[in-house]
Amino acid sequence: MDLPTQQLNANASDNRNNKTLPKDQQNLPPKEPKNPDPEEPKKEDQKKKITKAEATKKFMVLWFDQYFKMVAIVACVCLFVLSYIFILHSRVSNARSLRGNKYEQAIFEQEKLQTQLDYLVRAQKDKTNISLREIEDIGIILPSEPLTPQILTSLEDIAKSSNVTIEGIDLVILDPIEISKPDSDINYNVPEGVYIVEVTLNVATSPYDDLKSFVSNIEKNMRLMDVIALVYSPIGKNYNLVIRSYYFPGE
Repeated sequence: MDLPTQQLNANASDNRNNKTLPKDQQNLPPKEPKNPDPEEPKKEDQKKKITKAEATKKFMVLWFDQYFKMVAIVACVCLFVLSYIFILHSRVSNARSLRGNKYEQAIFEQEKLQTQLDYLVRAQKDKTNISLREIEDIGIILPSEPLTPQILTSLEDIAKSSNVTIEGIDLVILDPIEISKPDSDINYNVPEGVYIVEVTLNVATSPYDDLKSFVSNIEKNMRLMDVIALVYSPIGKNYNLVIRSYYFPGE
């Protein structure tokens, strides 16, 4: 056998042996190392840049979202404060002013009534310096007796002229002893010797102008009457008026 033939046989034998051996024990020719891609570092840098840009963008979006929420809350608080200052505060001030005006008006009306009663009492006691006509008028304005039928008739006539319907009347002659007590629970604010007839009217719901006219006409009536309370009842859908009339029995 010549030399080339022996080498071929040897190579064939090695190949067969290599096939029967595991790959890590086979006599395989060494693999040539792959050439590194020069573009890969650039791609990695680009990926890192894109990741940082996205993270920055997300952070800015979250930051602006929180910022605008805070701005919106602060704006709402400022609007509330300004609305209170310019709207609610002015309304509260007006309401307080109206209450003060109503209180002053009530005091004025009470003082006016007190003055009128004082004058009538003096006129009843001393009739020498006044005319007969004035004496008769004083007897109507401040009679010496309760004269309850006269009160009822006057109220019914006033109601008709004011287009108001009276649905019920409750009339009480207050106890003179209770009125005269200095330690009474109720301050009646009447001169000594003047007594009270208290009337409670139940009036059907009427237009405001008619009701206002009714109250005004009661206080303009010849016999002295004073409307001390006006309450709306939502249950019966009507008004309750408390009226006081006065009389002076004298000595």
